[in-house]
Amino acid sequence: MKPSPKKTLSILEMLERLGFNDHHFQFIHHWGNLPGKDSSLESHKRYLSQEIQNYKPNSNNWNVALRLQECLDLASHSKKPIDFIEIGEQLNGLQQKTVGKVRVNFNSGLYVVTLNNSQPISANADDKRIAHKAIKVNKENCKFGKAVNLENRKYNYYKTFGQGNVNFIPIASLSEIAIAEQEILKLLLEYRLISPSGNLTEWMHGIDASKIIDLAIELLDNLKIPYETLYTNISDITSMVNFSQLSKQINEEAIQTKQ
Repeated sequence: MKPSPKKTLSILEMLERLGFNDHHFQFIHHWGNLPGKDSSLESHKRYLSQEIQNYKPNSNNWNVALRLQECLDLASHSKKPIDFIEIGEQLNGLQQKTVGKVRVNFNSGLYVVTLNNSQPISANADDKRIAHKAIKVNKENCKFGKAVNLENRKYNYYKTFGQGNVNFIPIASLSEIAIAEQEILKLLLEYRLISPSGNLTEWMHGIDASKIIDLAIELLDNLKIPYETLYTNISDITSMVNFSQLSKQINEEAIQTKQ
């Protein structure tokens, strides 16, 4: 479908009805980087309705319109609760790396989060509209999950709980994150907590992060899913992988290869 400002306005209205907000829009409009001008939905809708009649093909606004359409398509066909952060990460360009003979999405993978706070904090503390409806967690809990972009997901937790309260531990980089997460969560079923609304969450109690990591690596090996281990020593948080630095290193290696 050829994008147009009028069609984009309609798409934005449908996305907002699904819970799409300014924070999510930044992943589309600024490709996951820091927000800049016109990064709010209202200002972009005003721009589309008042200042532009048609897009210039392959311009930034043309590409944003295409991604918003893709975002709506993914959200509309989602078989689980819509996660616009994950959809936004999925739409961003992701680097890849070769593990053996298999191309692996370098930024995607599995992780564990532990907390330092004693007082429980809502798992949706960054969204006042639903914060009171979410499960509350503290240092007695941990969470296992997948991310299309591990670096972005880490900063999402910082925003929710505060950077000082979060220990984000990347387990492994791999492409088949959905299958891996599904199978590992089956092994962790007895530890998973129920939300106030009655939904099973990825937050856990009664198991520590090191045990989850061991289970995850063992299962990846058993399933023969290609992966690259990312954690070093779980007791040494400062030893965790710096994804920005590793991404830069991969780019440099790619340039040298071309030369």
